[in-house]
Amino acid sequence: MSRYDNTYSRLVTAAKVLLPLAAIGLLSTLFLLARTAPQGEPIRFAEDSVNDLASAQRLSAPVHASVTQDGTEVRIVAEAFSPDPERPSVTLGTDLAARLLTQDGLVYDITALTGEMDEINALSTLSDHVLIVASNGYRVETNALQLRTDLTHLESLAPVHADGPLGELDAGRMEIFTDPDDDTQTRVVFTQGVRLLYIPQRR
Repeated sequence: MSRYDNTYSRLVTAAKVLLPLAAIGLLSTLFLLARTAPQGEPIRFAEDSVNDLASAQRLSAPVHASVTQDGTEVRIVAEAFSPDPERPSVTLGTDLAARLLTQDGLVYDITALTGEMDEINALSTLSDHVLIVASNGYRVETNALQLRTDLTHLESLAPVHADGPLGELDAGRMEIFTDPDDDTQTRVVFTQGVRLLYIPQRR
């Protein structure tokens, strides 16, 4: 009986020492086997995080309104604007609509699928199925145009097709600007291969 007690006591004493050591050994093995990312390995979900950050800076239904130096009221709205990651002063927009109310009372309503605004240069570019509807009855289609927000100046960047009271007109370029001889009036000029199909008005 005494021998059994001594053996039991030694086993208990050995267990008290060996079990903690085994536990420490297992924990050390887990740390050693844990995978460390090698230097330069891309962070997982980094791209998603950047996209989320960009979405967070997206402005829904923004409105830009200004008055040019020569008195034209300019208003630009969009479904959404977001900053251009490569050009800090530029914002990119989708489903844009612009309105110009000139000193002589003409209204130009412009729509486009995409566009961008450069605040520093006071320049906006509208592109993709651009439509201009003027209050004098003219309707102009083009694929790209630029308009200033500090001066009354609108210029097409692609050929234009127009129709109105005089008929149909095609040209390589169109400009709308303040008349240099009378700053209360605006002028519309078509250049570069102008072709006019006159359609007499019915009386």
